[in-house]
Amino acid sequence: DMEAQALQAIKEHEQDEKNGVDLSIHRNPTDRFAVFRALLQHDGLPPDEKRFDRISHEAVTLMAAGGETTASTLMMAVYFILSDKQNILRRLREEVESLPSTGSSRPSVAELERLPWLTAVIKETLRLSTITARLTRVAPEETLHYNNWVLPAGTAVSMTLREISFDPEIFPSPMAFRPERWLPSNPNLDRCNRYLVAFGRGSRMCLGINLAHAELYIALATLFRHREFELHDTVRERDVDFARDFFVGETSASAKGVRVKYAKPSV
Repeated sequence: DMEAQALQAIKEHEQDEKNGVDLSIHRNPTDRFAVFRALLQHDGLPPDEKRFDRISHEAVTLMAAGGETTASTLMMAVYFILSDKQNILRRLREEVESLPSTGSSRPSVAELERLPWLTAVIKETLRLSTITARLTRVAPEETLHYNNWVLPAGTAVSMTLREISFDPEIFPSPMAFRPERWLPSNPNLDRCNRYLVAFGRGSRMCLGINLAHAELYIALATLFRHREFELHDTVRERDVDFARDFFVGETSASAKGVRVKYAKPSV
């Protein structure tokens, strides 16, 4: 299972260190390094925070929470981009291809984040995907006071994220994929941004928000920069829209998934 895999990886890192392998995260600032290797070498963390079981639990959280969620969002983005190749895909490709690229060098995440249409496509995908439908919070022993409301200890409090994301008063024609909602030309852009709650809000919002954004920017820019795809036997109602709630949204039981055909590199 995932926990066993995480535990094994952490033990291998520790064994490498015992064997004298240079694992210093400071040996070369440009080298990639493992997150948990950095934790094990961090002088400021108490020993309890470096226990194998403690770190393996964190690893499982990252793999579980950061795997299915990002994959489902990318699936949805690919579908909507290829559903409107003349508008959405064309504008996306023109924008991404406008960035300089030399040899194997690729645009940085910071450069991609400055692309308004790519950003709009990602935000609209996040709105429609809203992977987690709700996340209940409970103060088990404390009575909470908020404005004129009193919440007795043990009261479950939550917001239904999908109801916000599909509220027609906030997002007109909420089932439609309209990236232009997120462009500066939209007079209601501030309101849209305020109610983009795909990652939750507040101090307990998703801690992987920045990683997820980076993955989406890099994956979409890489996929559609010089490659041609087309949808194959994919129906939105069956294969894309969420029909079931398993804490994360799931498509119908008959779904085949978003399937595409690779054509050829664009010239």
